[in-house]
Amino acid sequence: MNLLYKSDDDCACSYIDNNFNYYLVRLQGKITDKDYKGVYSAILESCETKPYKKLVLSVIDNEEFPMSVPFSARSWFASYFSPKFYKIAEKDVKVAIVKPQTKFQTNMINVIIGVIDKANIKVKIEYFESEEEAIEWIKNSIL
Repeated sequence: MNLLYKSDDDCACSYIDNNFNYYLVRLQGKITDKDYKGVYSAILESCETKPYKKLVLSVIDNEEFPMSVPFSARSWFASYFSPKFYKIAEKDVKVAIVKPQTKFQTNMINVIIGVIDKANIKVKIEYFESEEEAIEWIKNSIL
């Protein structure tokens, strides 16, 4: 697995796995607008040469160390990243999401998914208890 983007504080990282053709995004703690966009922009840049259609989203979130992302960054994800990635992936995307531990992050993921659905972006999504389970599923999923 190769690193695509890493924030200075290690709260936002994205990776590419060229052996199994997927991207991994790992988010934790307080994430800046710049780093949130940086994680996903690095994936879009990589898509120019490696247009993989599978993504693992690992939100490391709990009551002691809750994750926070600015609303503007989440809006950018729904209005910019999602449609562009969907188009590059030729409208065939699979996403494995590691279930957040807090209700707030669960609600935020549901809001983003709702916005994506309203934009008529159809994505196959599965939820998992751990990053290992999510990665195993994405490795074995066929598009």
